[in-house]
Amino acid sequence: MSNFADELIGMRSRRLRPSGVFGLTDLYWRTIQSDMDGQSKVLSMLRLADLGISGISIDQHEGERRVRLVHQAGTEEVPFDFAAESEGTRTWFKLIGHVLTALELGSVLVLDELDASLHPVLSAQLIRLFHAPETNPKGAQLIFTSHDTSLLNHLNRDEVWLTEKNDGATRLGALAEFAGERVRKSQNLEKAYLHGRFGALPDVRASSCG
Repeated sequence: MSNFADELIGMRSRRLRPSGVFGLTDLYWRTIQSDMDGQSKVLSMLRLADLGISGISIDQHEGERRVRLVHQAGTEEVPFDFAAESEGTRTWFKLIGHVLTALELGSVLVLDELDASLHPVLSAQLIRLFHAPETNPKGAQLIFTSHDTSLLNHLNRDEVWLTEKNDGATRLGALAEFAGERVRKSQNLEKAYLHGRFGALPDVRASSCG
């Protein structure tokens, strides 16, 4: 049996945030530079996000790599420096390598604060990639933390765990533990959560703000 830690791929939000392209793994660099099949998969992931990106341009000068994402503007292709891209685009581009690796190996990908830099639509798309057998035939798993309640309706009931603060301590439990009873399959999880159905809501009182 393989060690769980060997199958674990982890990224904290600070690593997701753009600070240049040098945080990309060597494997990812090789994939987008020389592996045509791998580069095709990366481009498919970029197109999946509907970012208008049609290609990747990589230059290497004096040991430094320069990445530009090529955008389609009508009939013209315009390369943009990586630093000029939006934070969400840069985050998605950095994340792709880890996602493809997890799906290829059937690994566990752990993401802290998934919603820190990604649009909710992209976060939901990422969840769908791990749910769909055609894109995840090896059973890779995605574990993430998020404050984006809209993602609740993209998850199965048994996939949701909530945290609740009490006297300075944080309790972590499965959704069923907070609900106190079986959660209906048809239930709108986001709506029920925001209405306090499961607890685990921040205790924000107007009187404490004055």
